[in-house]
Amino acid sequence: MSIEESGHGVEFASGDAFYDHILNDLFLPAVADTVITPNTLLERLPRDRERVEGKNVVFPIHIGRNIGVNAIAAGGDLPDPGQQDYDNYSFPVRHVYGRVKFDGITADASKTQMAAWLKAIESEVRGLGIDMSRYKQRSCHLDGSGILGETETWAGALTIVPLQLASHWPESTLAQCPELNAAKYLRVGMRIAFVSSTAVGQSVGDLGDIRTITAVDRTLGSETITIASSTHGGGATGNDWFIVPISNNDAGAVIGDSAYNVDPMGIMGIVDDGNPNPGNLQNIDATVAANEWHRATVQTAAADRALTLALMDEAFTTAMETGDAAPTALMTSFGITRRYAALLLADRRYVGTTEYDGGYKALDYNGAPVIADRDSLNNRIYFLHEPDLRIYVLSDPQWMNKDGSIYHRIENKDAYQATLYCRETMGTDVRDKHVLLAAISEVL
Repeated sequence: MSIEESGHGVEFASGDAFYDHILNDLFLPAVADTVITPNTLLERLPRDRERVEGKNVVFPIHIGRNIGVNAIAAGGDLPDPGQQDYDNYSFPVRHVYGRVKFDGITADASKTQMAAWLKAIESEVRGLGIDMSRYKQRSCHLDGSGILGETETWAGALTIVPLQLASHWPESTLAQCPELNAAKYLRVGMRIAFVSSTAVGQSVGDLGDIRTITAVDRTLGSETITIASSTHGGGATGNDWFIVPISNNDAGAVIGDSAYNVDPMGIMGIVDDGNPNPGNLQNIDATVAANEWHRATVQTAAADRALTLALMDEAFTTAMETGDAAPTALMTSFGITRRYAALLLADRRYVGTTEYDGGYKALDYNGAPVIADRDSLNNRIYFLHEPDLRIYVLSDPQWMNKDGSIYHRIENKDAYQATLYCRETMGTDVRDKHVLLAAISEVL
């Protein structure tokens, strides 16, 4: 067991085909299950392969009605025919990768102690599965931009702020999100890069410094991350830059090596009345007047308000009025879930629960489960119509082995690597069947 000189992690190795079977037969099924369904919502959503054509998801959407229908008197003219109206969704699947490395010396030393080698590789592979599931868990709640925060004070200890762009937050001021932790998605050891928030049409080279997070302070209102010295030597970075994860810190790294605008799409980008930043949702511009159907309903306010059953009922019935469908699930934070439970207790209506596999019970609203998730954005409730949400899948988690072997020797090293990947993204059939209830206080 050893550490590669580049400092990318613990490495083990074997070039034997026998070890390919170990990864596929013993470890891949459990890892794949973890990555495919890391949270309750993703476990509930259907996985669609039929609409994936090549590298894109492509399917028509029925957006209009034949309005040439009318009652007439006897002998009156038959109504003129109307016309059905269609549009076409076309958008790419996303690609998430993770790697483990193995050195040849360890494999040779373990030939007579296979169980010891298996224990070591099991720890690495299961850790990789957890890391990939966390990535997918986080992206499930965001908007495909890969943006995890913004810089506020550029220094060794970097103050960060929540995203305040109109395309990310319907709330008008940061004060409306008093409980939102700006460091929510940042972890020690994460490699991050910085993308200018003012640049239009980011090019492959528009990348600031690349840093590694060495400490995270999650104190509400004054969240900071401490970052190591840059090993990238990229362009100047300053205040109001986007923070995005990046795959490496090599000197040749460019924006295409980062998650900027290539994350899997999540409900934050889908349940909105505008376009994600940057680009259009599923290649259709939501700001065009004729595309009103391509906007979810956003119910917000100038200031945070206490959660009430009346607000929830308004959101629920609005979904029925605008989208012709009742929400089948509500997604929110733990804080809002506690606010909702307090309402039911006060009204003596603490009766609605849904039981999931394993015995876990959750609150429900009008028969729809209220799903609380640790990565849910605060101060909001998503009213979702799950039959119109899909995970579009090009390939489930699997080991890269197109050249005949899962293991590939690292150039100029007595070491090998294995790469786990999945290709998928979240999408919706009709966006106006979902509702966002925003500007809800997390405080009792």
